[in-house]
Amino acid sequence: MKRQEPGGQIGQDTTVLGQLTSSARVARGVRLIVHGQVAGDVEIDDGGMLELRGQVTGNVVNFGRLELFGQIGGSLLDRSGDSWVAPGAEIIGDS
Repeated sequence: MKRQEPGGQIGQDTTVLGQLTSSARVARGVRLIVHGQVAGDVEIDDGGMLELRGQVTGNVVNFGRLELFGQIGGSLLDRSGDSWVAPGAEIIGDS
């Protein structure tokens, strides 16, 4: 995806280079790679995966797998998911 696209349910492997203009949910078996921005929250279903190299302006609710290289503007709500945070990555709401 490039430029501005609506968020919602992500049902297939997707790479975001621009901006999702609303919250998104990553379905089971799906990998979402964000180099740009999600303007809202992201929920990762059990079996889903988010590789965040850009920014999520809201919260990330993780039931699946998160690899954080970028920034979460809100909080990381880890609901029995697997989260990995790279050195230098930021979770602003948890500061």
